[in-house]
Amino acid sequence: MGWRTVVVTKHAKISYKLEHVIVQTDNDIVQVPIADVQILMIATTQAVITTHLMMELSRNDIKVIFTDNKEMPVGEFTSYYSNLSRNRNISKQIIWDSDRKSLLWQNIIKMKITNEAKMLEKFQRTKYDGSPGHQDLLDLLDEVKPGDSTNREAVAARMYFQRLYDTKFNRRKDEFVANGHLNFGYSVLLSLITQEICCAGYLTELGIHHDSMENFYNLSSDLIEPFRVFVDEIAFNKYENPSFDLADKLELVNLLNQTVTTNSGDALLSGVIKTFVRKCLKYLSNETDVLPEIEIKI
Repeated sequence: MGWRTVVVTKHAKISYKLEHVIVQTDNDIVQVPIADVQILMIATTQAVITTHLMMELSRNDIKVIFTDNKEMPVGEFTSYYSNLSRNRNISKQIIWDSDRKSLLWQNIIKMKITNEAKMLEKFQRTKYDGSPGHQDLLDLLDEVKPGDSTNREAVAARMYFQRLYDTKFNRRKDEFVANGHLNFGYSVLLSLITQEICCAGYLTELGIHHDSMENFYNLSSDLIEPFRVFVDEIAFNKYENPSFDLADKLELVNLLNQTVTTNSGDALLSGVIKTFVRKCLKYLSNETDVLPEIEIKI
């Protein structure tokens, strides 16, 4: 499995030759070994891609993301049935134990809230009275029940976003430029997680908490939660910037190649996410009794 994210942003022909992805623009030709590629993002409507390359991308389980004329992700291409155990894994997934799903979701939310608290502490964000803004989130950890039945996730999120940005910030309003950063960055993370779930031979539609009939990525939406803070940090650093341009989007895409420190050592964020996803799938499928947990330095 590759590690590079290749982003095409201008008029180009994208093809395949001798185990390389070839990107030919008006002024240059770039060749990337297909074995190095993890994700190919077509961030322009002025590119053409050959069917030969699409076939090779499919064979190599490489995700292709397409954007609209505003360079926002609108769709993706994923190979069919790359895992020979797919039928067996889906049969397991359909009958995943409800207790295991509840315990894993509890753990995921605890990790998410912990990372949100670390973000507030890192940037010394405070409450309206000037006291540290992160302690209230840490106090919520003991209240998170299996399945997060008391919805501590929502309580923490409300405090977190208003303290990280400001009390006027609204996650649902497009007028806040930070939401553009967040939506784009989350889409990049979600795409990687979706790719890993599909490669492991499971369905993204069947989640452990998210269960919307209109969401093709319920399971991906579950497993993304502990990692959202990495996008949040970039959005925070750009909060006073009124624009959201191509350079900002490339920074968010490159987030996957960022080195992070965990309790297991240093690794690329993409590798940390993949390992976490695999551990979650093994736990849910009764292949291990160890609850997946990861401590990340923020």
